[in-house]
Amino acid sequence: MHEKHIEDDSLKIWLEQYRSVREEIITSFKNQQSTLQWSSVSVGGLLLLAYYLRAAHYEVLTFVVFLVFLPCVAIMFLNIWIGEVGHTIRNSTFLFHLEDMLSYHLPKTNNLPLFEHWLRNGDKHIKSGYISSVAIYMGLIATGHILANVMIYSDNIIPGKLAWKILFTGFTIMFDVYINMGRYELIKKYILKPAKSEPFPRFKL
Repeated sequence: MHEKHIEDDSLKIWLEQYRSVREEIITSFKNQQSTLQWSSVSVGGLLLLAYYLRAAHYEVLTFVVFLVFLPCVAIMFLNIWIGEVGHTIRNSTFLFHLEDMLSYHLPKTNNLPLFEHWLRNGDKHIKSGYISSVAIYMGLIATGHILANVMIYSDNIIPGKLAWKILFTGFTIMFDVYINMGRYELIKKYILKPAKSEPFPRFKL
């Protein structure tokens, strides 16, 4: 009787942890969506600002928006978004193994906790969505610098020899490659090739 009581208490603890981690995953998904929404609003606002500055013939300010603000906003939101994705994947891996353990110990009924197993049935669609979001952010970083370079050559923002303009273009290309390679390493770590983890031991509860 005493052993049965201990077993029930242990099971309650694991089930409570399961519910807690599942809520964290749902919250992380919501945070990812919020990050995407706020980044869309911010980028849209910057593009609108650049349009009005350009129309008012403030070429230098428009150039600064494209060169500095647009890429920086994209990098900031990308870093926040990757952090949330990493948090989600770590919790999902823990939950996946916890479901395996609970399924092993619980009676075989239709009420087994299989949230993460169900979610991973659509893993390919989730991963493609992650990759699409990253591609958009990386594209925004490059777009800002492409537009800045267009202004360099068309509006003569940097007066002087062509060599200075070519040097500026080379610098922006190297910067974009450096930033995007750094983000790619994070994406590979969390999304493309997440580290394998060992399942929980099927010990007696």
